Amino acid sequence: MAEAFDTHKAYRELTESDCFPTDQAERLVTLINGAIVGNVATKTDIENLEKTLRLELESQDERFGNKIKTLKSDLKLWIVSAIGLGIGLPKALDYLLPAI
Repeated sequence: MAEAFDTHKAYRELTESDCFPTDQAERLVTLINGAIVGNVATKTDIENLEKTLRLELESQDERFGNKIKTLKSDLKLWIVSAIGLGIGLPKALDYLLPAI
């Protein structure tokens, strides 16, 4: 598990090392802490995201399932038509063009 940002420790290190005056160190630590806290997902955030993704996945599954059913139906119709044409066309030609 990630450690929390220790603002007091960061402030102390910045001021004790004489890198920053106290007001600048305080402002910098506040900005860093705000950036960290603003970008951390909570357990509830993750649970909500999971729910949203599951619903989207179920929706996609349903849409793809319907498309597959349609494609199967179209393929069956095409096969039956091809077979019918394969059988019917020669018979029609025999009828229309009697043997010479």
